[in-house]
Amino acid sequence: MSSIPSDLPPAPYRVLNVGNGRPVGVLRLLEILEELTGRSARRVYLPPAPGDVPATWADIEPLERLTGFRPLTSLEEGLQQFVAWYEKEGRYLDIPDSDRSPSCFH
Repeated sequence: MSSIPSDLPPAPYRVLNVGNGRPVGVLRLLEILEELTGRSARRVYLPPAPGDVPATWADIEPLERLTGFRPLTSLEEGLQQFVAWYEKEGRYLDIPDSDRSPSCFH
């Protein structure tokens, strides 16, 4: 059924996860963003959708094994840097004003 030939050589690259290797809940992520932006998100609580997973995080073991690199930036620090970047550069993104209201569906 696949249209991909079986005799293709393997791809010359690898995809590696970069993160802190620890799970963080959606609500904690939201709390951090609210603290950093000084804004409250509009929360809408919904039952889990089909395919939702209870937890997910970056497996950084392959990154460490292949490169020797272990990310040291905490989630809070990384989000703080992202928010600072977004506050400076976000105006260049094409986001309609009606879509700028923060929302969280969980």
